[in-house]
Amino acid sequence: MLPIRIRLTVWYVAIFSITLILYSVFLFVLISHKIIKDTDRDMLAEAKECRSIFLEEIAKPSFEELDEELKGINYYLQIYSINGNLLYRSANLYTANIPVDTRAFSSIEHDTFLFRTATLFRHRDVRTLLYPIAGQGSVRYYLVMGTSLNAQNNFLSMLGIILMIVTPVFILVASWGGIVIAGRAMKPVDEIIETARRIEAGNLAEQINVKTHNDEIGKLARTFNDMLLRLKKTFDDLAHFSQNVSHELKTPLTVMKSGIEINMTGDRPAADYRELLVSLLEEVDQMTRIIDDLLLTSLSRTESIQAAFTRVDASRLILQTIDFLGILALDKAVRFEHTVEEGLILRGNERLLKRAFSNIIDNAIKFTPQGKKVFVSAVRDGAGILIDIQDQGPGIAHDELGKIFDRFYRGKSVPAEGHGLGLSIVKWIVELHNGTITAASSPEGTDFQIRFLSAEEDASRRR
Repeated sequence: MLPIRIRLTVWYVAIFSITLILYSVFLFVLISHKIIKDTDRDMLAEAKECRSIFLEEIAKPSFEELDEELKGINYYLQIYSINGNLLYRSANLYTANIPVDTRAFSSIEHDTFLFRTATLFRHRDVRTLLYPIAGQGSVRYYLVMGTSLNAQNNFLSMLGIILMIVTPVFILVASWGGIVIAGRAMKPVDEIIETARRIEAGNLAEQINVKTHNDEIGKLARTFNDMLLRLKKTFDDLAHFSQNVSHELKTPLTVMKSGIEINMTGDRPAADYRELLVSLLEEVDQMTRIIDDLLLTSLSRTESIQAAFTRVDASRLILQTIDFLGILALDKAVRFEHTVEEGLILRGNERLLKRAFSNIIDNAIKFTPQGKKVFVSAVRDGAGILIDIQDQGPGIAHDELGKIFDRFYRGKSVPAEGHGLGLSIVKWIVELHNGTITAASSPEGTDFQIRFLSAEEDASRRR
Protein backbone atom coordinates (compact mmCIF):
# COMPACT_ATOMS: atom_id res chain seq x y z
CA MET A 1 0.00 0.00 0.00
CA LEU A 2 1.40 3.38 -1.03
CA PRO A 3 1.90 6.05 1.66
CA ILE A 4 -0.95 8.50 2.10
CA ARG A 5 1.13 11.45 0.85
CA ILE A 6 1.86 9.61 -2.42
CA ARG A 7 -1.79 8.69 -2.85
CA LEU A 8 -2.87 12.26 -2.12
CA THR A 9 -0.37 13.54 -4.69
CA VAL A 10 -1.46 11.02 -7.32
CA TRP A 11 -5.13 11.87 -6.82
CA TYR A 12 -4.40 15.60 -6.87
CA VAL A 13 -2.30 15.39 -10.04
CA ALA A 14 -4.81 13.08 -11.76
CA ILE A 15 -7.76 15.37 -11.04
CA PHE A 16 -5.75 18.48 -11.96
CA SER A 17 -4.51 16.88 -15.21
CA ILE A 18 -7.96 15.75 -16.30
CA THR A 19 -9.41 19.16 -15.47
CA LEU A 20 -6.61 21.00 -17.31
CA ILE A 21 -6.86 18.78 -20.41
CA LEU A 22 -10.64 19.15 -20.56
CA TYR A 23 -10.27 22.90 -20.14
CA SER A 24 -7.66 23.06 -22.95
CA VAL A 25 -9.87 21.05 -25.30
CA PHE A 26 -12.88 23.19 -24.41
CA LEU A 27 -10.85 26.38 -24.95
CA PHE A 28 -9.56 25.18 -28.33
CA VAL A 29 -13.01 24.17 -29.54
CA LEU A 30 -14.57 27.41 -28.27
CA ILE A 31 -11.96 29.60 -30.02
CA SER A 32 -12.25 27.55 -33.22
CA HIS A 33 -16.00 27.99 -33.21
CA LYS A 34 -15.66 31.71 -32.51
CA ILE A 35 -13.19 32.20 -35.40
CA ILE A 36 -15.44 30.39 -37.88
CA LYS A 37 -18.47 32.31 -36.64
CA ASP A 38 -16.70 35.68 -37.05
CA THR A 39 -15.45 34.66 -40.50
CA ASP A 40 -18.96 33.69 -41.57
CA ARG A 41 -20.38 36.98 -40.28
CA ASP A 42 -17.81 39.09 -42.12
CA MET A 43 -18.19 37.09 -45.30
CA LEU A 44 -22.01 37.35 -45.23
CA ALA A 45 -21.77 41.13 -44.85
CA GLU A 46 -19.37 41.30 -47.84
CA ALA A 47 -21.64 39.01 -49.86
CA LYS A 48 -24.59 41.34 -49.35
CA GLU A 49 -22.46 44.27 -50.56
CA CYS A 50 -21.38 42.33 -53.65
CA ARG A 51 -24.97 41.32 -54.36
CA SER A 52 -26.05 44.96 -54.44
CA ILE A 53 -23.19 45.89 -56.78
CA PHE A 54 -23.93 42.92 -59.03
CA LEU A 55 -27.60 43.81 -59.37
CA GLU A 56 -26.59 47.34 -60.41
CA GLU A 57 -24.09 46.07 -63.00
CA ILE A 58 -26.04 43.12 -64.33
CA ALA A 59 -26.95 45.09 -67.47
CA LYS A 60 -23.36 46.16 -68.14
CA PRO A 61 -21.05 44.11 -70.29
CA SER A 62 -18.37 44.08 -67.54
CA PHE A 63 -18.20 44.05 -63.79
CA GLU A 64 -15.59 46.72 -63.23
CA GLU A 65 -17.14 48.06 -60.02
CA LEU A 66 -17.41 44.55 -58.63
CA ASP A 67 -13.74 43.93 -59.44
CA GLU A 68 -12.90 47.20 -57.69
CA GLU A 69 -14.83 46.09 -54.58
CA LEU A 70 -12.86 42.84 -54.33
CA LYS A 71 -9.45 44.43 -54.77
CA GLY A 72 -7.21 44.31 -51.73
CA ILE A 73 -9.44 41.93 -49.72
CA ASN A 74 -9.04 38.23 -49.24
CA TYR A 75 -12.31 37.15 -50.84
CA TYR A 76 -12.94 34.98 -53.88
CA LEU A 77 -16.18 35.45 -55.82
CA GLN A 78 -18.15 33.53 -58.44
CA ILE A 79 -21.64 34.27 -59.71
CA TYR A 80 -23.79 31.66 -61.41
CA SER A 81 -27.08 31.83 -63.23
CA ILE A 82 -29.98 29.78 -62.03
CA ASN A 83 -29.08 27.20 -64.66
CA GLY A 84 -25.58 26.82 -63.25
CA ASN A 85 -23.75 28.88 -65.90
CA LEU A 86 -20.76 30.85 -64.56
CA LEU A 87 -21.38 34.57 -65.11
CA TYR A 88 -18.56 36.11 -63.11
CA ARG A 89 -15.29 35.03 -61.45
CA SER A 90 -13.01 37.29 -59.44
CA ALA A 91 -9.53 37.93 -60.84
CA ASN A 92 -7.75 36.46 -57.79
CA LEU A 93 -9.10 33.01 -58.72
CA TYR A 94 -7.05 33.03 -61.93
CA THR A 95 -8.19 29.89 -63.73
CA ALA A 96 -9.35 28.03 -60.64
CA ASN A 97 -12.92 27.71 -59.43
CA ILE A 98 -14.35 27.65 -55.94
CA PRO A 99 -15.57 24.09 -55.42
CA VAL A 100 -19.33 24.24 -55.66
CA ASP A 101 -22.08 21.75 -56.44
CA THR A 102 -24.43 23.51 -58.84
CA ARG A 103 -27.01 20.81 -58.20
CA ALA A 104 -27.46 22.27 -54.70
CA PHE A 105 -28.73 25.56 -56.17
CA SER A 106 -32.28 24.34 -56.27
CA SER A 107 -32.26 23.58 -52.53
CA ILE A 108 -31.24 27.15 -51.58
CA GLU A 109 -34.32 29.33 -51.28
CA HIS A 110 -34.65 33.09 -51.21
CA ASP A 111 -33.14 34.79 -48.11
CA THR A 112 -31.25 31.67 -47.11
CA PHE A 113 -27.58 30.79 -47.45
CA LEU A 114 -25.23 27.90 -46.99
CA PHE A 115 -21.71 27.84 -45.47
CA ARG A 116 -19.16 25.16 -46.19
CA THR A 117 -15.43 24.54 -45.91
CA ALA A 118 -13.56 23.42 -49.03
CA THR A 119 -10.01 23.13 -50.41
CA LEU A 120 -8.78 25.55 -53.05
CA PHE A 121 -5.54 25.46 -55.00
CA ARG A 122 -5.04 21.90 -53.69
CA HIS A 123 -3.76 22.97 -50.28
CA ARG A 124 -5.57 26.07 -49.13
CA ASP A 125 -8.64 25.73 -46.95
CA VAL A 126 -11.38 28.20 -47.77
CA ARG A 127 -14.68 29.00 -46.17
CA THR A 128 -17.40 29.22 -48.81
CA LEU A 129 -20.81 30.87 -48.86
CA LEU A 130 -23.61 29.99 -51.28
CA TYR A 131 -25.94 32.97 -51.38
CA PRO A 132 -29.02 33.35 -53.65
CA ILE A 133 -29.64 36.63 -55.47
CA ALA A 134 -33.28 37.44 -56.13
CA GLY A 135 -34.49 39.43 -59.08
CA GLN A 136 -38.06 40.28 -60.02
CA GLY A 137 -39.44 38.32 -57.03
CA SER A 138 -37.58 35.06 -57.58
CA VAL A 139 -34.08 33.65 -57.34
CA ARG A 140 -32.23 34.27 -60.61
CA TYR A 141 -28.56 34.09 -59.61
CA TYR A 142 -26.30 32.44 -57.05
CA LEU A 143 -23.35 34.13 -55.47
CA VAL A 144 -20.53 31.84 -54.30
CA MET A 145 -17.98 33.58 -52.11
CA GLY A 146 -14.90 32.12 -50.38
CA THR A 147 -12.20 33.34 -48.04
CA SER A 148 -8.91 31.77 -47.11
CA LEU A 149 -8.66 30.16 -43.66
CA ASN A 150 -4.88 30.16 -43.62
CA ALA A 151 -4.56 32.91 -40.98
CA GLN A 152 -7.18 31.28 -38.79
CA ASN A 153 -5.61 27.84 -39.17
CA ASN A 154 -2.19 29.22 -38.35
CA PHE A 155 -3.56 30.86 -35.22
CA LEU A 156 -5.31 27.65 -34.16
CA SER A 157 -2.17 25.63 -34.85
CA MET A 158 -0.14 28.01 -32.71
CA LEU A 159 -2.80 27.85 -29.98
CA GLY A 160 -2.74 24.05 -30.11
CA ILE A 161 1.06 23.99 -29.83
CA ILE A 162 0.97 26.40 -26.89
CA LEU A 163 -1.66 24.31 -25.10
CA MET A 164 0.28 21.10 -25.79
CA ILE A 165 3.42 22.66 -24.30
CA VAL A 166 1.84 24.54 -21.43
CA THR A 167 -0.42 21.70 -20.26
CA PRO A 168 2.41 19.23 -19.45
CA VAL A 169 4.41 22.03 -17.83
CA PHE A 170 1.45 22.90 -15.62
CA ILE A 171 1.00 19.21 -14.76
CA LEU A 172 4.66 18.92 -13.76
CA VAL A 173 4.41 22.07 -11.63
CA ALA A 174 1.20 20.75 -10.08
CA SER A 175 2.93 17.42 -9.33
CA TRP A 176 5.79 19.18 -7.57
CA GLY A 177 3.33 21.39 -5.70
CA GLY A 178 1.24 18.36 -4.76
CA ILE A 179 4.28 16.60 -3.30
CA VAL A 180 5.25 19.70 -1.31
CA ILE A 181 1.69 20.33 -0.07
CA ALA A 182 1.13 16.65 0.83
CA GLY A 183 4.47 16.59 2.66
CA ARG A 184 3.58 19.68 4.70
CA ALA A 185 0.07 18.38 5.35
CA MET A 186 1.40 15.03 6.60
CA LYS A 187 4.26 16.49 8.66
CA PRO A 188 2.11 16.82 11.82
CA VAL A 189 1.05 13.19 11.32
CA ASP A 190 4.73 12.19 11.21
CA GLU A 191 5.24 14.09 14.48
CA ILE A 192 2.31 12.22 16.01
CA ILE A 193 3.82 8.91 14.86
CA GLU A 194 7.25 9.78 16.28
CA THR A 195 5.71 10.88 19.57
CA ALA A 196 3.66 7.69 19.77
CA ARG A 197 6.81 5.62 19.22
CA ARG A 198 8.61 7.38 22.07
CA ILE A 199 5.75 7.08 24.53
CA GLU A 200 5.85 4.29 27.08
CA ALA A 201 4.07 3.69 30.35
CA GLY A 202 6.72 5.72 32.15
CA ASN A 203 6.49 8.90 30.06
CA LEU A 204 2.81 9.34 29.30
CA ALA A 205 3.15 13.00 30.22
CA GLU A 206 4.80 13.71 26.84
CA GLN A 207 2.53 15.71 24.56
CA ILE A 208 2.42 16.44 20.85
CA ASN A 209 3.33 20.00 19.94
CA VAL A 210 0.09 21.27 18.37
CA LYS A 211 1.15 23.89 15.82
CA THR A 212 -2.20 23.96 14.03
CA HIS A 213 -5.39 25.17 15.62
CA ASN A 214 -8.74 24.30 14.08
CA ASP A 215 -7.91 21.98 11.20
CA GLU A 216 -8.30 18.20 11.23
CA ILE A 217 -4.64 17.53 12.06
CA GLY A 218 -4.86 19.91 15.02
CA LYS A 219 -7.99 18.15 16.25
CA LEU A 220 -6.24 14.78 15.85
CA ALA A 221 -3.23 16.00 17.85
CA ARG A 222 -5.42 17.41 20.62
CA THR A 223 -7.46 14.20 20.73
CA PHE A 224 -4.23 12.21 20.97
CA ASN A 225 -2.98 14.46 23.77
CA ASP A 226 -6.28 14.07 25.63
CA MET A 227 -6.00 10.31 25.24
CA LEU A 228 -2.48 10.39 26.68
CA LEU A 229 -3.69 12.41 29.67
CA ARG A 230 -6.48 9.91 30.26
CA LEU A 231 -4.05 7.02 29.99
CA LYS A 232 -1.65 8.74 32.36
CA LYS A 233 -4.43 9.28 34.87
CA THR A 234 -5.45 5.63 34.50
CA PHE A 235 -1.89 4.40 35.02
CA ASP A 236 -1.42 6.75 37.99
CA ASP A 237 -4.69 5.55 39.49
CA LEU A 238 -3.65 1.94 38.89
CA ALA A 239 -0.25 2.53 40.54
CA HIS A 240 -1.90 4.28 43.47
CA PHE A 241 -4.51 1.54 43.67
CA SER A 242 -1.81 -1.15 43.71
CA GLN A 243 0.09 0.66 46.46
CA ASN A 244 -3.03 1.00 48.57
CA VAL A 245 -3.99 -2.64 48.04
CA SER A 246 -0.51 -3.72 49.03
CA HIS A 247 -0.66 -1.55 52.14
CA GLU A 248 -4.12 -2.71 53.15
CA LEU A 249 -3.29 -6.39 52.70
CA LYS A 250 0.17 -6.09 54.21
CA THR A 251 -1.11 -4.93 57.60
CA PRO A 252 -3.31 -7.97 58.42
CA LEU A 253 -0.71 -10.31 56.96
CA THR A 254 1.95 -8.73 59.17
CA VAL A 255 -0.29 -9.10 62.23
CA MET A 256 -0.99 -12.72 61.36
CA LYS A 257 2.68 -13.50 60.79
CA SER A 258 3.75 -11.83 64.04
CA GLY A 259 1.15 -13.71 66.05
CA ILE A 260 2.13 -17.03 64.54
CA GLU A 261 5.85 -16.40 65.10
CA ILE A 262 5.30 -15.43 68.72
CA ASN A 263 3.27 -18.54 69.40
CA MET A 264 5.91 -20.74 67.76
CA THR A 265 8.68 -19.66 70.15
CA GLY A 266 7.65 -22.26 72.68
CA ASP A 267 4.86 -24.28 74.19
CA ARG A 268 1.94 -22.16 75.28
CA PRO A 269 -1.38 -22.79 76.98
CA ALA A 270 -4.33 -23.77 74.82
CA ALA A 271 -6.03 -20.47 75.68
CA ASP A 272 -3.20 -18.57 73.98
CA TYR A 273 -3.58 -20.63 70.84
CA ARG A 274 -7.33 -20.10 70.90
CA GLU A 275 -6.79 -16.34 71.28
CA LEU A 276 -4.38 -16.46 68.32
CA LEU A 277 -6.93 -18.28 66.18
CA VAL A 278 -9.60 -15.73 67.06
CA SER A 279 -7.22 -12.93 66.11
CA LEU A 280 -6.29 -14.68 62.88
CA LEU A 281 -9.98 -15.15 62.07
CA GLU A 282 -10.59 -11.42 62.56
CA GLU A 283 -7.69 -10.59 60.25
CA VAL A 284 -8.93 -13.10 57.66
CA ASP A 285 -12.39 -11.52 57.84
CA GLN A 286 -10.79 -8.10 57.32
CA MET A 287 -8.86 -9.38 54.29
CA THR A 288 -12.01 -11.04 52.95
CA ARG A 289 -13.93 -7.76 53.18
CA ILE A 290 -11.11 -5.95 51.42
CA ILE A 291 -11.02 -8.53 48.62
CA ASP A 292 -14.81 -8.48 48.27
CA ASP A 293 -14.76 -4.71 47.96
CA LEU A 294 -11.93 -4.86 45.43
CA LEU A 295 -13.84 -7.40 43.38
CA LEU A 296 -16.91 -5.17 43.51
CA THR A 297 -15.01 -2.08 42.37
CA SER A 298 -13.41 -4.07 39.55
CA LEU A 299 -16.89 -4.36 38.02
CA SER A 300 -17.05 -0.59 37.44
CA ARG A 301 -16.79 -1.01 33.66
CA THR A 302 -19.09 -4.02 33.33
CA GLU A 303 -21.99 -3.04 31.08
CA SER A 304 -23.74 -6.37 31.69
CA ILE A 305 -24.78 -5.10 35.13
CA GLN A 306 -26.90 -2.33 33.61
CA ALA A 307 -28.37 -4.77 31.08
CA ALA A 308 -29.78 -6.80 33.99
CA PHE A 309 -31.48 -3.85 35.73
CA THR A 310 -35.05 -4.38 36.96
CA ARG A 311 -37.68 -2.32 38.78
CA VAL A 312 -36.57 -1.91 42.40
CA ASP A 313 -38.69 -0.66 45.31
CA ALA A 314 -36.29 1.83 46.91
CA SER A 315 -38.71 2.52 49.76
CA ARG A 316 -38.65 -1.12 50.86
CA LEU A 317 -34.85 -1.37 50.51
CA ILE A 318 -34.21 1.69 52.66
CA LEU A 319 -36.61 0.53 55.41
CA GLN A 320 -34.98 -2.93 55.41
CA THR A 321 -31.55 -1.33 55.72
CA ILE A 322 -32.70 0.84 58.64
CA ASP A 323 -34.15 -2.22 60.41
CA PHE A 324 -30.99 -4.26 59.81
CA LEU A 325 -28.63 -1.54 61.06
CA GLY A 326 -30.91 -0.62 63.93
CA ILE A 327 -29.03 -3.10 66.17
CA LEU A 328 -25.77 -1.18 65.61
CA ALA A 329 -27.56 2.06 66.39
CA LEU A 330 -28.91 0.60 69.66
CA ASP A 331 -25.43 -0.58 70.66
CA LYS A 332 -24.13 2.98 70.25
CA ALA A 333 -27.25 4.57 71.76
CA VAL A 334 -27.90 6.37 68.47
CA ARG A 335 -31.48 7.07 67.50
CA PHE A 336 -32.98 6.78 64.02
CA GLU A 337 -35.48 9.22 62.58
CA HIS A 338 -36.74 8.46 59.09
CA THR A 339 -39.29 9.66 56.56
CA VAL A 340 -39.72 7.27 53.66
CA GLU A 341 -42.47 7.71 51.09
CA GLU A 342 -44.06 4.57 49.70
CA GLY A 343 -43.80 3.51 46.08
CA LEU A 344 -40.40 4.99 45.24
CA ILE A 345 -39.54 2.82 42.25
CA LEU A 346 -36.31 3.06 40.31
CA ARG A 347 -34.56 0.93 37.71
CA GLY A 348 -31.46 -0.85 38.98
CA ASN A 349 -29.73 -3.75 40.72
CA GLU A 350 -31.31 -4.46 44.13
CA ARG A 351 -28.19 -6.04 45.67
CA LEU A 352 -25.93 -3.13 44.70
CA LEU A 353 -28.42 -0.49 45.81
CA LYS A 354 -28.77 -2.22 49.19
CA ARG A 355 -24.98 -2.18 49.51
CA ALA A 356 -24.87 1.56 48.79
CA PHE A 357 -27.62 2.41 51.30
CA SER A 358 -25.96 0.20 53.95
CA ASN A 359 -22.55 1.83 53.52
CA ILE A 360 -23.90 5.37 53.85
CA ILE A 361 -26.18 4.65 56.82
CA ASP A 362 -23.49 2.55 58.52
CA ASN A 363 -21.03 5.47 58.21
CA ALA A 364 -23.63 7.83 59.68
CA ILE A 365 -24.03 5.54 62.69
CA LYS A 366 -20.25 5.22 63.19
CA PHE A 367 -19.65 8.97 63.21
CA THR A 368 -22.66 9.92 65.33
CA PRO A 369 -21.92 10.23 69.07
CA GLN A 370 -24.04 8.54 71.72
CA GLY A 371 -27.38 10.16 72.32
CA LYS A 372 -27.42 11.85 68.91
CA LYS A 373 -29.60 11.12 65.91
CA VAL A 374 -29.31 9.88 62.33
CA PHE A 375 -31.92 11.25 59.93
CA VAL A 376 -32.92 9.30 56.80
CA SER A 377 -35.48 10.54 54.29
CA ALA A 378 -36.56 9.30 50.87
CA VAL A 379 -39.05 11.40 48.95
CA ARG A 380 -40.13 12.20 45.43
CA ASP A 381 -38.28 15.13 43.93
CA GLY A 382 -39.94 16.21 40.69
CA ALA A 383 -39.36 13.42 38.19
CA GLY A 384 -36.79 11.74 40.45
CA ILE A 385 -36.10 10.35 43.91
CA LEU A 386 -34.12 12.19 46.62
CA ILE A 387 -32.52 10.18 49.43
CA ASP A 388 -31.03 12.24 52.28
CA ILE A 389 -28.85 10.77 55.07
CA GLN A 390 -27.72 13.15 57.84
CA ASP A 391 -25.63 12.45 60.92
CA GLN A 392 -24.78 14.60 63.95
CA GLY A 393 -21.10 13.73 63.94
CA PRO A 394 -18.07 16.05 64.05
CA GLY A 395 -18.22 16.71 60.31
CA ILE A 396 -15.54 16.49 57.62
CA ALA A 397 -12.82 19.06 57.09
CA HIS A 398 -13.35 21.25 54.04
CA ASP A 399 -10.07 20.20 52.38
CA GLU A 400 -10.98 16.53 52.79
CA LEU A 401 -14.56 16.73 51.58
CA GLY A 402 -13.59 16.44 47.89
CA LYS A 403 -11.51 13.30 48.53
CA ILE A 404 -13.91 11.16 50.53
CA PHE A 405 -15.11 9.28 47.42
CA ASP A 406 -11.56 8.34 46.35
CA ARG A 407 -10.50 4.73 46.74
CA PHE A 408 -8.65 3.93 49.98
CA TYR A 409 -9.00 7.49 51.24
CA ARG A 410 -9.50 7.76 54.97
CA GLY A 411 -9.96 11.10 56.61
CA LYS A 412 -7.28 12.46 58.90
CA SER A 413 -9.40 14.87 60.88
CA VAL A 414 -11.55 12.07 62.30
CA PRO A 415 -10.00 8.63 62.90
CA ALA A 416 -12.11 5.89 61.41
CA GLU A 417 -12.05 2.16 60.98
CA GLY A 418 -12.21 0.50 57.59
CA HIS A 419 -10.05 0.50 54.50
CA GLY A 420 -11.34 3.51 52.57
CA LEU A 421 -13.40 1.73 49.91
CA GLY A 422 -16.91 2.18 51.29
CA LEU A 423 -17.75 5.62 49.88
CA SER A 424 -15.97 4.95 46.57
CA ILE A 425 -18.19 1.89 46.17
CA VAL A 426 -21.28 3.98 46.98
CA LYS A 427 -20.30 6.58 44.37
CA TRP A 428 -19.74 3.91 41.73
CA ILE A 429 -23.10 2.25 42.47
CA VAL A 430 -24.95 5.56 42.34
CA GLU A 431 -23.32 6.59 39.05
CA LEU A 432 -23.93 3.11 37.63
CA HIS A 433 -27.63 3.83 38.19
CA ASN A 434 -27.32 7.23 36.43
CA GLY A 435 -27.66 9.00 39.79
CA THR A 436 -25.64 11.63 41.61
CA ILE A 437 -24.30 11.81 45.16
CA THR A 438 -23.17 14.96 46.95
CA ALA A 439 -21.83 15.61 50.44
CA ALA A 440 -22.05 18.71 52.59
CA SER A 441 -20.49 18.99 56.04
CA SER A 442 -20.30 21.32 59.02
CA PRO A 443 -19.28 20.95 62.67
CA GLU A 444 -22.89 19.89 63.37
CA GLY A 445 -22.75 16.90 61.05
CA THR A 446 -22.54 15.60 57.49
CA ASP A 447 -25.34 15.41 54.95
CA PHE A 448 -25.27 12.97 51.99
CA GLN A 449 -27.85 13.48 49.22
CA ILE A 450 -28.45 10.84 46.55
CA ARG A 451 -30.64 11.55 43.52
CA PHE A 452 -32.05 8.96 41.13
CA LEU A 453 -34.45 9.08 38.22
CA SER A 454 -37.72 7.31 38.82
CA ALA A 455 -38.28 4.16 36.77
CA GLU A 456 -40.93 5.92 34.66
CA GLU A 457 -38.70 8.93 33.91
CA ASP A 458 -35.76 6.67 33.13
CA ALA A 459 -37.88 4.67 30.68
CA SER A 460 -39.22 7.81 28.95
CA ARG A 461 -35.68 9.15 28.46
CA ARG A 462 -34.53 5.87 27.00
CA ARG A 463 -37.32 6.11 24.42
